[in-house]
Amino acid sequence: PPEIQKKLEALRVDIKTVEMPKKPSAELVPSAMPAFKGSILKPFTVKYSAKLNMMGREVTITTTRSLSGVQLDGKKLWRVIEVAQGPMGAGIDTLDSDSESLLPVRRAGSQGMANMAFNFKSDGVDGKIVAGAREMPVNAKLSGPALSDGAGVEIPISTLPLAEGYSGTIEVFNAMQAKARKMTAKVTGTEKITVGGSSFDTFALALLGRVGQ
Repeated sequence: PPEIQKKLEALRVDIKTVEMPKKPSAELVPSAMPAFKGSILKPFTVKYSAKLNMMGREVTITTTRSLSGVQLDGKKLWRVIEVAQGPMGAGIDTLDSDSESLLPVRRAGSQGMANMAFNFKSDGVDGKIVAGAREMPVNAKLSGPALSDGAGVEIPISTLPLAEGYSGTIEVFNAMQAKARKMTAKVTGTEKITVGGSSFDTFALALLGRVGQ
């Protein structure tokens, strides 16, 4: 019938006129890591304690963290030293980071019979973890710049332009797992806290890993 024929003709499309959807411009893809500002940091020493629940038992870990400027082979670095005391004994963790980008250069730590040492490069991390008579070499590949976990994440994040709604993606090298993973640093709100009798207006920040990590 003529009516059906007209509908069929209306549905026909010349294949020469069909265009594939265009891929987003590479310029629109956000950088994997935000730019940290080591220039705004100042040397400090702080002491704090944290209470954790371990197998139904509450334990307290006390930590002293210090930040100071040092030079290594003529290069300016920020050095973070953490000395912690807890149920597993005393531990010390030292991290050297670039003074401007705050990307890690090297890290060394020890607790009891366990020791670790890492050197960071633009495309990987090499070093070793030693626990008693066991030694595990580390040679991890990186897809791009990565922070080192612990203070190596917290201090760089403190230099970002944090505000309500802020969110950024960071790459974090986990020392115990000897591999890097992507995480999202997200401001979830504001909070007024009291420490040592003084009140502070703060941002609540969440570090979120991908499902399965």
